[in-house]
Amino acid sequence: MNENSGNRLKVLHIISGGDTGGAKTSVITLLRCLKDMIDIKLVCFIESDFTKEAKEQGIDLTIMKQKNRFDMTVVNKLTDYIHKEGFDLINCHGARANFIASKLKNKTEIKRVTTIHSDYEHDFDNNIYKKIIFTMLNKKSLKTFDGFITMAKDFKKDMMRRGFDNIYVAYNGIAKHQSHTETTKEDFCRRQNIPYKENSFVVGSATRLHPVKGIDVLLKACTIIKTYSEDIVFWIAGYGDEKYLREYEEYIRKNELEATVHLIGFVKEIDAFYQVIDINTITSHSEAVCYALLEGARFAKPSIGSRVGGIPELIEDGVTGLLFPDNDSEKLAASIIKIYEDQALAQRLGTHLHDKVMAEFTDEAMAKRYVEIYQEMLRG
Repeated sequence: MNENSGNRLKVLHIISGGDTGGAKTSVITLLRCLKDMIDIKLVCFIESDFTKEAKEQGIDLTIMKQKNRFDMTVVNKLTDYIHKEGFDLINCHGARANFIASKLKNKTEIKRVTTIHSDYEHDFDNNIYKKIIFTMLNKKSLKTFDGFITMAKDFKKDMMRRGFDNIYVAYNGIAKHQSHTETTKEDFCRRQNIPYKENSFVVGSATRLHPVKGIDVLLKACTIIKTYSEDIVFWIAGYGDEKYLREYEEYIRKNELEATVHLIGFVKEIDAFYQVIDINTITSHSEAVCYALLEGARFAKPSIGSRVGGIPELIEDGVTGLLFPDNDSEKLAASIIKIYEDQALAQRLGTHLHDKVMAEFTDEAMAKRYVEIYQEMLRG
């Protein structure tokens, strides 16, 4: 380890700073816990809600502003910063950070690892130009790294099939103890401007509005369930490209689902959302062990997930939740109805998932795993 760090591991984390959703939560949660174990610093290239929250969490943050994604003046600034601070390791997050760090290969001998938060083949599916150009650039950048941290065993297998090695697995984690304000379904509906029905049974999904999240699968399940019971309603929380929002709104209108499905947008009170829903659903076509599952587990919510990526590593079918085949709306609808009809099953699944997450998927466990990976890389 670097002499300047007083035998305490010193790691630089790099991320664009414009990140939202799971990647934002993952990095901030990791660094908030990691800073008590080792010396860490964070560099971002955009000033945003991400950087504001990181500062609020006491994370040592430096912003090196880019004029645009291809402004490479930050490479020399970053090189000088790395030499000045004497880091032992660099940990990148996301395509932009990967691209910039790839330019450091001949400027510093420090080992570089990147965290794979999602399947990089699908990160830019919402824009054909970005998908072609940025996916190709990210692939080239990844080939320059010394190691990779994935968030699911399935992601590790994908990376190995694509010819990468030195791949480690570190699951997302959530704080064991986090205070929240108690709320009711009625109060939440009033604050979010959602029609309130006294006997409603809420199927919730907090996700990004993006094709990879399988929202179309959930909407198709809604059309099936509508004919079964009018008491089952769906809340889809999240935001994304306006193009997809319009597509989902059009599907809802054409299938007369206005009273059944509510696109409630970004929810700041995410703890309140998970408190009042009755089922937590993850319908993604590609996913790690995602925070939406962990956050629902905190409140012991019965969960249903597609059998993809890291979801089966958290949901054991029939034990800690229910799984359905990817893209199978009929099976998803049947799983929702099964939990709706059996409250004893709902409680059992929710409790078992809560206990598993609190035992194995905590922020402390995640941070300890990262330290183990860093030490192993440095020994290697």
